[in-house]
Amino acid sequence: MRKKIVVILNIILIILMSIGLFLMFSKHAQRSPEAFIERGFRNFRYFTVLSNVYSGLVAVVYIILLICKSKAKDGTLMSILKLTSSAAVGVTFTVVIIFLGPLYGFGRMYAGSNLIFHLIMPLAAMAEFVVFPAFESGKENAFSLKKCLYAGIPVVLYGSVYLINNILNGSGEASPNNTDFYGFLRWGYPAGILIFIVIVFIAVGITCLLRWIKKKTSIRTGPRSMPVR
Repeated sequence: MRKKIVVILNIILIILMSIGLFLMFSKHAQRSPEAFIERGFRNFRYFTVLSNVYSGLVAVVYIILLICKSKAKDGTLMSILKLTSSAAVGVTFTVVIIFLGPLYGFGRMYAGSNLIFHLIMPLAAMAEFVVFPAFESGKENAFSLKKCLYAGIPVVLYGSVYLINNILNGSGEASPNNTDFYGFLRWGYPAGILIFIVIVFIAVGITCLLRWIKKKTSIRTGPRSMPVR
């Protein structure tokens, strides 16, 4: 039963990613920079978009491995990809709720493709991770708390590039390309760095929460299934 749910949710993730990308690249796509909606490839500067595309591509890889009947679909690498991608979209979901929504307006944050990338797909990806047999290799502590630290990798990578880009090219409205498009540095670099550190902790916290939910609501496919510790 769990395997069927995982397959269905992965297909849903691929469909959602495809719809979101279509809306972004459509000739009739809404352009609203203040709502983080651009046309075409400029959207890929946003973590909110990158995290969802990452989640969708991981789902594509999983389905391909499933079709090819590869054992890698249940391996450690796939578990890490699922963990980091679900954490990344979890960050998108959370940051929109606690920071971007109150700052710029929830109407903007859930307009157009944002509805998919800021709400629907993150929820689907986190639900999929809950039922995905991550790190269940038969070891009692396969999915340990230490593995939750992997969740911070996407945020650290993106945050580093974001900060370096602003240091090199300037930030704010005076900058030609408004490199601080999230507004994290409007209170200065120390505050911006602190915000990214907090977001890293949010990513790890989300994964710890998902791990706890997996432990409490583990869907067993048979007597040989190992519980999540």
